[in-house]
Amino acid sequence: MTNNNRVKGNNGQEHILMARTVESYDKLSKNTWLCDSGATCHLTNDDSGLYDVQEVNEVAVIGDGKGLNISKKGKIDVLVQQKDGSECTLTLNVKVSEEIVHQLLSLTMLLQEGWSMNSVPSNTPMKNTLLLKKRNKTFKIDQVIKSGESGLIGVVLKRKSEVINSVEEWNEFQEKNFIIGWAIVEWI
Repeated sequence: MTNNNRVKGNNGQEHILMARTVESYDKLSKNTWLCDSGATCHLTNDDSGLYDVQEVNEVAVIGDGKGLNISKKGKIDVLVQQKDGSECTLTLNVKVSEEIVHQLLSLTMLLQEGWSMNSVPSNTPMKNTLLLKKRNKTFKIDQVIKSGESGLIGVVLKRKSEVINSVEEWNEFQEKNFIIGWAIVEWI
């Protein structure tokens, strides 16, 4: 029996129905890198912007035990774009597999590379997000993509070639970002 927002359960107990609004989920885009705590490397299906390229014939085993053929490995320069408008640059050592559907950012690899991670409160459906710091750089894993009844976390990474047209512009951006990144780290 319902009375406004009150409901009687099968056992006769009365329950109050409450609803709350949560921030909406993000959409998965070609620039969204899903975070994977079990991945041992960063994986992409796109070799654009890749440098220090090595042709390889490797297999990466994924969570369900299947193998992905790795054809290349190298580095890419990316721009982390946050929902709050902040940005920072990263250089990632990546492996390339045309078989992977979504790009993966390995949290394990970031820890091995000297990044620290902390959980901080957020207004996302997950309630908390990861804050990553390394020297003068900081960024949040600020994307939450709905997956069934739960969510996946990720971050928007744009390749240097998509954002900036020249080496000079990239260097200027990194110098500017260094100062902004330092201020963010110092004032958090």
